Amino acid sequence: MPVTLDPDLDRDALVSALGQAVDRQTVRTGEARRRRLQRNLRRLARAWETTVRIDESIRTTELESTATSEYGVAITGRRVPQPVTDYDPRAWDWLVQRALAVHEAGHIRYSDYADWEARLGELETGETGVAHTLHNVLEDAAIETQIVRRWPNYYEPLRALRANLLEEASVGIPDPERGGFVYPIAHAVHASILDRWLAADYGLDLEVIESLLDPADPAHHFTTEADRRRFETELWPRLPGIVETVRSTPEATDRNAAIFEFVQTVLAVLADADADGRTQQNGRAGEGAAGEGMPDDSRNNDSGESIAPADALDAADAADFDPDERGPGDSAPDSAASVEVDPEIQAEAAEAAADDAREEADVTEAALEEYEELEAAVAGDGDRARDGLRSLDLVIPTESWTADPTVLDRVRSDYRPLARLFRNRLQHERRTKIRRGTRRGRLDSKRLYRTGIESNPGTLKRRREEPDRKDYYMAFVLDRSASMGRKIRQAELALGLLLYALEDVGVETAVFELFDSTVRIAKPFGVSSDSNRDRLFHGRTGGGTPLTTVLQVVRPRLNRESARETRRVMFVLTDDKPANPGSFSETIAGTTFPVIGVNLADAPATGTYTRSVAAEPGSDLQAKLRQLGTEILV
Repeated sequence: MPVTLDPDLDRDALVSALGQAVDRQTVRTGEARRRRLQRNLRRLARAWETTVRIDESIRTTELESTATSEYGVAITGRRVPQPVTDYDPRAWDWLVQRALAVHEAGHIRYSDYADWEARLGELETGETGVAHTLHNVLEDAAIETQIVRRWPNYYEPLRALRANLLEEASVGIPDPERGGFVYPIAHAVHASILDRWLAADYGLDLEVIESLLDPADPAHHFTTEADRRRFETELWPRLPGIVETVRSTPEATDRNAAIFEFVQTVLAVLADADADGRTQQNGRAGEGAAGEGMPDDSRNNDSGESIAPADALDAADAADFDPDERGPGDSAPDSAASVEVDPEIQAEAAEAAADDAREEADVTEAALEEYEELEAAVAGDGDRARDGLRSLDLVIPTESWTADPTVLDRVRSDYRPLARLFRNRLQHERRTKIRRGTRRGRLDSKRLYRTGIESNPGTLKRRREEPDRKDYYMAFVLDRSASMGRKIRQAELALGLLLYALEDVGVETAVFELFDSTVRIAKPFGVSSDSNRDRLFHGRTGGGTPLTTVLQVVRPRLNRESARETRRVMFVLTDDKPANPGSFSETIAGTTFPVIGVNLADAPATGTYTRSVAAEPGSDLQAKLRQLGTEILV
């Protein structure tokens, strides 16, 4: 929702209110979040050229590499449900994306997919799907063990993410005949590995294995009793060993060797299985996500060799916990803990999310200073200090609207001729002048020649005079009332051409709009129009036309510049249908600076403008604005 400029809000409170007004999706997918994730991921991965993008089309993450050996990480911009925890929604969004980024940083730093891909050459085509799945889940076990040992502050976010993703995912296949989930042997191996290392690292129970090994429990079952026996006798005894091996082996190539040997053992058992699961795992695609909801980093990527051995897999040391690599909160691993909200983690995550929201709201120092100027300008208009501001309901818009590309593109391509005209006018106005016949200055040879040296009247010198630079402050009032209708596009175009051209020659501009009968600060002084384009060219209209109210804001604001030797001009872009024409004309008449009307109606303007121009749709807008330019820059 828009934020009302309230005299009781100090600067910090105003910044906080503007940030909270930005919706979750904008924060989750915005440039501020992307930069934060990229900065942190680079530091953890020690890969300084890594790029991060946020992609709403993927479920979790994707790890890619480029021809220049730089890494690319895509992190989801989707809203990830939290059926198990109850974190503040904005804090949860940040924790999810942060945990996914840390997960990929671990793979960049410690996994060696180039070595793994080379080993796959020994397998048959139909066996690579199972190999990829098992390598992914075992390498995840190694990497997240490394992360929570080396950076224990990331334990809680990773654990919460795993718990929530597992609640809505299953490794098994729904069984429409018997009910519950059926597990081909490959899927049972996958689920068992996952169960082992999640219990070891996070104290999480998949609640699958006990049911799977019990022939009388239909919730999780094998296709045949023979497959259950094969799994229980030939593979189940090997699972604890391979999980502990990968969790304690620092070198990626050594882990790959152990995993590949285990894969060959599994493939040998699958060869005799009634339901091996190879077909499903060979065809498993979608969004690069494994069955447990986390990314399948081993599939369809070539992220190169590991940057360093996972030294913390051997033993965690206090020196490993670099201060600049700390995650949110100060939690140490506690596998016995329940999946509850950690207040400290939530507070720090909420603060990070608020910082990103404030940045997305574009709360710049220049904008804050201008809001304070506005408060000071209109505060004294009431009976008590700041009553004027309270009575006006001056609003800062925060909607996540998007500029109309047809208007924006035309503004960007067509404003330059107008800017050249403005620049020429200003250069002519500011041209240095030579004053002759003065008693001080340099000797004027021309005057000396004409007068004669013998006469020497004492006026034979000249002086270079620099005219004072005239700083312009131009405020625009844009009528977005319902009566503007389709004319708003022409108004936005005229506004954009003037704004971009004036800013190009160094003129300060601001835009105040009337929308839904409310005065809104569409663009404050000191902020570029292009950075505010989504607030200027969105095409929306609504409400009545109390234009006098807008003038009661703009006039005192511009009057504050009168003591600063500036030239002030107000533009009013309207269809000339004010709610109170008499009051509107009186307000203009009482203004001490030029008020220019840009009239979007077919009839002549009724207001007592200093100058007005008709800019109805279909007219030669450029020509009319050029004509205005020759008159206002004087």
